[in-house]
Amino acid sequence: MWSARIEAIPPQECWCTLVGQRVPATSVTILGYYPLGDGTCLEHARLEGGPLEVVLGLLQEHPQVLALRTIDEGPGYLEVQLTVPLCGLDAAIRASGAVPVFPLPVRGGREQLLLRAEKGVVATFIEGYRSVHQQAHLKAISHNDGAAALTDRQREVLEAAVAWGYYDVPRRTSLSELARRQGVAKSTLCELLMTIEGKVMRELTPEVSAAVTAPPPEQVRRQG
Repeated sequence: MWSARIEAIPPQECWCTLVGQRVPATSVTILGYYPLGDGTCLEHARLEGGPLEVVLGLLQEHPQVLALRTIDEGPGYLEVQLTVPLCGLDAAIRASGAVPVFPLPVRGGREQLLLRAEKGVVATFIEGYRSVHQQAHLKAISHNDGAAALTDRQREVLEAAVAWGYYDVPRRTSLSELARRQGVAKSTLCELLMTIEGKVMRELTPEVSAAVTAPPPEQVRRQG
């Protein structure tokens, strides 16, 4: 199994392209995607930062936004549900049988996807975008051996933290907000992230881990 980072460029008429161009200060994250079977789909999106009232106005007037509903709102963010025509993501999923990891960040009007699959499936996924004349390309791919030490729950939490911008500089979300979204106490999430980060760092730097866990040289000499 491989982890592939894929960047897809939505067509100019897509609502997220318009938001990226007209209101670049607002970040877009797709939380869920649900095909309706009639050539349209529901998209659950979170909008953060910038003049959100302007963004809402753009969505209300957009010809491809067939329906729009505000699900949640608070200081600096909106969560909306949109009914829109199917796009390249649907073609990619249908072609490959693989679903990317959600939430799915959209940065600068470009979808940033994480797909876990065999290499052939990754290639088919990208071709699915291209089959409907939408640009998509592979940014990076790595084998999942390094992530094998993480449990499914730990991997889910790490992916959510990355997608929500917890590791961005500056951070786009706080530990408290991330804990709320994961439905856990802040202290529980803090401890979980420390465990995850420790596992990841040990996988990335095995020689350091070996040095840390090895007994001091003088102890080895005494044992000898």
